[in-house]
Amino acid sequence: MKLILTILFIGFCSSIYTYAGATQNKKPVKIPGLPFEQDTTEVKIKPVTRTKDVLLEMRLELPKTQDLNRGAPSEVGIYEKNDDEKTWSLSEKISLNSFPKIDDMIFFRRNFSLRSEKSNVAIVATVFHCGVDHKSPCYIQGYRGFVNRNSQSKRHEIEFAIKAHMK
Repeated sequence: MKLILTILFIGFCSSIYTYAGATQNKKPVKIPGLPFEQDTTEVKIKPVTRTKDVLLEMRLELPKTQDLNRGAPSEVGIYEKNDDEKTWSLSEKISLNSFPKIDDMIFFRRNFSLRSEKSNVAIVATVFHCGVDHKSPCYIQGYRGFVNRNSQSKRHEIEFAIKAHMK
């Protein structure tokens, strides 16, 4: 059985928005073992079933006047933590700079295996973007969502949607 993980980034959000079942709320706290940007947005994700094989599908939509700062480490990290562990550990790191921007969108799909069917999963992304005119301000934005996995859930797809703007 494969778990399909869909992350849809549409940039940055500074208040609460709801899209496709995901709610984001600013004001997260620092957690041992997870990266943390000052401007991190917390996203709530519905529970999914337990499986080790995962398909990650990601879409990052930037504002029309913005592009990734290709000299900075924009990336998505998949972190796991079992109940007997005290801190989160990185299972997979994906550089967003290795994917082209097409029509204000960066998109990729990737299969990977988690360490355990019982682990909790955190998705942490850091996005560095600047104006395409090279005169506009640059932004560093963090996104973090936690995926609770349980045997009662029939969900195999995680949707992670964030509405973009520049502030």
